[in-house]
Order: sequence, then structure tokens, then C-alpha cells
Amino acid sequence: MLELLRRPKWAVVTVLVIALVALTFNLGLWQLRRLDERQARNDLVAARVDAAPIPVGVALGSGEPDLRYLPVSAVGRFLPDQAVLVANRSFEGAPGFWVLAPFVTADETIVVNRGFVNRAELAGGLDAVSWPTGEVAIDGLLQTTVEGGVFATEEDPPVINRPDVAAIADRMGFAPTTAYLQAGAADAPLNVVPPPPLDDGPHLAYAGQWFIFGLIALGGYPLVLRRVAGA
Repeated sequence: MLELLRRPKWAVVTVLVIALVALTFNLGLWQLRRLDERQARNDLVAARVDAAPIPVGVALGSGEPDLRYLPVSAVGRFLPDQAVLVANRSFEGAPGFWVLAPFVTADETIVVNRGFVNRAELAGGLDAVSWPTGEVAIDGLLQTTVEGGVFATEEDPPVINRPDVAAIADRMGFAPTTAYLQAGAADAPLNVVPPPPLDDGPHLAYAGQWFIFGLIALGGYPLVLRRVAGA
């Protein structure tokens, strides 16, 4: 044993195994945290999506810290000339964009996600998408803004990488809100962006896999030491 401890390989193997076990254990815990977050989100969605909508101004001014999936209604008019595409979206396996546009109400201008459009439908630009004229009533679910949005350069219509309300408002010149409205209805070629599925996803299975990998590394440690001792 003393002879083994004098060999540098023993220390290297031990450090590597400890690091591997720590890594896999922490990745397993991370997946369990993601499972908790998903279950909390599922509870929020289930509690809200079937509720009666409230005026969007009331929702935005309620002080509610989490506005996600809150059903709201709004009356106003779209500004289609200020429409923005959110890139790298998909619907039923097809790549495409979300179509967002400012919607002017009596009290505020809120960004509305009108829905998903297939990339092929935009070959001729946004002319494929029709817009309601005049004042209309819409409803849908609130979604909180995603920060860090960056516009692509020299794109018409403008393309942004995520639904960042502040970035869109800054570019279009209106005061941002803390959320955007995900429309509950859409006209072809648009498709309604649905609420997320209420399942647990793969997180528990992934956590189990990471813990198993850690146990395999721990169980194989004596075998590796035996090989080092015999080298």
C-alpha cells in the first residue's frame, strides 16, 4: 500500500475520480432542481390558463410578481409596420418565427405575439400575414419578457433572437411593459403558440443517469487502483 501511495498515478487517478463523482452528482442535483422548477411552472399554468381573462392594464398594474400565463384581454389597434420576428422558433417540428407587433390600447402599448409562422411562408416577407384593421379586441396569456435580445443587422422586417420587450420597445420608440401578450387566436398562416405541456419532462430520468454514472465511477475506482498497483 505504501508503495502505491508513492506513485504519482495514484494521486492523479484519485483526483480524477473525485472530480468525476462530484461533477455527476452535481449534474444530477441540477436536473432535480430543473424538475422542481418545471413542476412549479406546471402548477402555475394549470391554475391560470382556464381562468376568466382580466383587462391587460389591470394585470400589469396588479403588482403580481409572476405574470406568466395570466389570461388577459385588451382592446386596441396593431401597428403592423412595426412588426418584429423572433428567430429560431419551432412548431410541430417545423422551423420558423414568432410574429410580434406593438398593440396600442387606451393606457399602454403592449407587445403581442400573434403566433408562429413557418419559415417557408415568409419567402415573400410579412405580406403573407394579414392584420386586423382599426380597433379590435384580443385575448391571450401574458408572458414575461426575456432579457438579452439582440437584433440582426439589416433585416426587413427586423429579426430579434428572443422576445425582449425592452429591446423591441427601444427600437420602435414606445414605453416597455414588463410582459407581452401571447395571443389566444391566430389567422392562417399563423399558428397559436400553445401553453407548455404539463408533464415532468426528462429531468428525473436525466438525474438518475447522472447518479448512475457517478456510482459507476466510484465502483470502478478500486479496479483502477489495482491496475495502477500492478503497473
